Amino acid sequence: MRYLFGACCLALAACSPDPQANGLSGMSRLETDTDHGEVISNAIGVGLQGDAQRAVELLRSIEGVALTEGQKKYRSCMLERFGSHEPSLESTQDQNSFADTIVATYKAYWHAALTDPERREEYTEKLEQQLRDILDLSEGADSFEIERNLRERLSIDGLYALLGQTGVLRELMIWQNEERGPVSVEMPHGTYQTEVAFLDDFIISGWGQYATCETRGAGGWVADRTLFAVVPLYDDIEGEEFRVTFLGHETQHFLDLDAYPDMLSWELEYRAKLMELAMADETRERVLQKFIEDQSDDPASHHSYANRKLLNEMVERLPVSEVEGLKQAPDGALRDAALSLFQADTAKREGQ
Repeated sequence: MRYLFGACCLALAACSPDPQANGLSGMSRLETDTDHGEVISNAIGVGLQGDAQRAVELLRSIEGVALTEGQKKYRSCMLERFGSHEPSLESTQDQNSFADTIVATYKAYWHAALTDPERREEYTEKLEQQLRDILDLSEGADSFEIERNLRERLSIDGLYALLGQTGVLRELMIWQNEERGPVSVEMPHGTYQTEVAFLDDFIISGWGQYATCETRGAGGWVADRTLFAVVPLYDDIEGEEFRVTFLGHETQHFLDLDAYPDMLSWELEYRAKLMELAMADETRERVLQKFIEDQSDDPASHHSYANRKLLNEMVERLPVSEVEGLKQAPDGALRDAALSLFQADTAKREGQ
């Protein structure tokens, strides 16, 4: 058994709803295989790429059509949240707390950047200035100093936080409970022992969930030689979804950071997502759906870019004409193709 010692890396994995919203698992059960499911799926995808304005346009195009209850709820939430350039009034548990002030500040930033993505950099600069004012920092304080002070201030109230950059937007997650322990991870190329931090009781769960009305988001990440798991986003931490979409995906990040420290973010995601497909069985179709609905040609959206690359390559390797056809590919063929692509990428990196 190999013990993992990875460098620090933010690598978001599973897509899921807000744990405080409805308790659905990592890959939301929102239906996308209905008559208008492609529009719903596309709206979710562009939201994850940081463009809620486009998501609203897509959802307005299906006004008056028959939708499932879940789709109606998602559409209604998105139109209410992002249908105007003024954010709707939302709060956390204690409106007088420091955490609530920070959450409100980030939500206002997310809303502005998501509804007007062309001015994203301007809104990020404004966020930093607001945080300097809240934290009473000098004008010269950079993002690193701002986030260090923010994390320290939240810790005084017994809170943990994830900050930094996820994809195209600045990130914020705040949670109240954290437990750690060793976990054994079985993968096609070996068994590994790693440390997992199990996170619970979230106050805010990141911009991905905000951008998709709590139907998608981050299920975990890698940092400080530890896998961080957002526990409420999984039905069962003993089940395949957690084992594949979180443990397999994030452990691959650790291995790659150790072996190839200069890899780009989208390259890390590409290899971890191939490993998901190489390991998935009962969750295979949901893993594919997650990849299909979030595709982009922009490497800055590293999850979306990796999804498009691996899906196109899988289509080339299997007897299907389009990515949707991958769902009907035999289990063994899909897993073999994913593993073959993974091995080919490894051989290329090692100069074989």
